[in-house]
Amino acid sequence: MAKKSNANPRLDNKVAQLSDFTPEGQKVAETLALKVPLKTKAEEFVAAGKGEPSQQKAVRNVTPHLSDKPSSLKLASANRVAHITAGATNPSLRREGENLPGAGWYYQHHSDISRAAQEHGYGTNAAITASAVMSPQNSPDNEKRAVTALMDAHRNGKITIPQHIAEKLNSSKAFVKSGLSVNPEHVGVPTPASQLHPAVLAALSEKDVREQLPSHNVNLEDIAIGGNRENISKAINVLRGTTPEDEAIDPHSSPKVRSYRDAIRDAVPNTPHHDEYMMRAADIGDKLRGEVGRGQLMFDYHNLRSSDEGMLSSTRSTAEDTWMNSISHGQKNTIVPGTDTNVMKTAGSLLGYTGKKTHAGVSVDPDPRIGSSAVQHAVNNAATINAGKSIKKKLNLDYSVPSTLTQEAAWIPARRAGNKDKAFNKENAPEKVQKQSRKGEFTQGTLF
Repeated sequence: MAKKSNANPRLDNKVAQLSDFTPEGQKVAETLALKVPLKTKAEEFVAAGKGEPSQQKAVRNVTPHLSDKPSSLKLASANRVAHITAGATNPSLRREGENLPGAGWYYQHHSDISRAAQEHGYGTNAAITASAVMSPQNSPDNEKRAVTALMDAHRNGKITIPQHIAEKLNSSKAFVKSGLSVNPEHVGVPTPASQLHPAVLAALSEKDVREQLPSHNVNLEDIAIGGNRENISKAINVLRGTTPEDEAIDPHSSPKVRSYRDAIRDAVPNTPHHDEYMMRAADIGDKLRGEVGRGQLMFDYHNLRSSDEGMLSSTRSTAEDTWMNSISHGQKNTIVPGTDTNVMKTAGSLLGYTGKKTHAGVSVDPDPRIGSSAVQHAVNNAATINAGKSIKKKLNLDYSVPSTLTQEAAWIPARRAGNKDKAFNKENAPEKVQKQSRKGEFTQGTLF
């Protein structure tokens, strides 16, 4: 008799959310994701010599500034509200003319990629997906530059691979392990980039390889900033149509990337939903600063004020990256004196993940597709959703707060206050921003 599957049908082709688990599973998930003794974990991390030398140094720097006070879903939500409030009310965290820092970020990202895709003859959604698969451990600007360079390379790029480079690639561990080799017909002759194996094109972008290539017209430097070879290869396969967009990002093993892609894809600019989204953002910023009375109503230009769907949804999955996880744990968002190490970000990134889906013999969900990353992401997403509900109640709003807006409006101020938004610092008196961010401390549920 066949073994009964433990697959949860609610999770088919979607990112897991806390509401998808049983009440008991939700409690276990919160415990695993947030009740983490970070100071103790830091001491154990250092004692065991874990991580790279740079990570060891960072953890040593922040250990004296950490506490073992556990977080909770309630506190993780409050920490998001605190960052959003600071972004709206603290002038040092806003660009000139900004109302609510971060608002509309996904719409702008969509616009940038769409423009590049149209210029190169690609579909917007394919380009967005290709960009998103290069997002892990990368910056949005790098993703955009890399996907643009890949599209350009496939339009008219040609590369000549010398014999010694082909031999170098063929003998590399990655090629030997995968049984891959450079096509002999592509050696010594100008070959269209569109004909090269994805792994070969990705490997050619590495610095020690590209510097030995004869003159060509492919921007390998920008392709290289797409991240590791595997992610660049994935992006190439998406652009070529080899990998369908819906299959490119697994929602269970890569919940953040899938949520990130979906948000960018759905944030179509210059639409009624875009207008409504930005009107809600502006209203929230005004009311947080007290410039508009709480409960004061806005005009409903597009008859969407009651909408809670698409990008206006208050419960959709959100891109919960290491910054959002760091916000959840609520350690001080400050720089260790004499270093460039951020306490909150280091703790949330290197120490704030338990790597488990079971606690005290109870599993979050028996579905084998759900691992520890899905559990952590689901809890952080729930904190973001709850933060939006809290803002709605606090400001007596007559509309729901889009969960994507809550996420982006917490993410941007967190990076700026933590002195990690280099572009913002460069534009806005770096010495002043640096001084302000190092004085301010984000603690559990409070800010400044």
